[in-house]
Amino acid sequence: LQRIEYRDLSSYLDELSNLDLVVTSKLHIAVAALAMGIPAVSWGGSSKARSYFEDIGFLRGVIPNRRKARLKFFIDMLHPTRAVSELLMSMPLLESETQSAMGHLNFVTVFLHEMNSTD
Repeated sequence: LQRIEYRDLSSYLDELSNLDLVVTSKLHIAVAALAMGIPAVSWGGSSKARSYFEDIGFLRGVIPNRRKARLKFFIDMLHPTRAVSELLMSMPLLESETQSAMGHLNFVTVFLHEMNSTD
């Protein structure tokens, strides 16, 4: 289990790319992870995240904000080989989403660079 602290976009994405599984309450982090081919689940399953995961056919990637569902998720993770491989096998191919997400990340990178340049 590892928590990643945000310092800057480049190092954050580097650290994110080294993970086997991402569990996040932030939709954009899940999108970035999925764009890199890393299984991601939405912890708490906001309506926005639920809608996104449903759109890509991966509703299994939403952990509802219920104690029993969260507990089951962690119990399943005690057998990481089985749980992660099942998650990977159920993950849809996301080529168009990957391209879209990478375009979004590139836009954000350029925007942040421009904002830093104006300071």
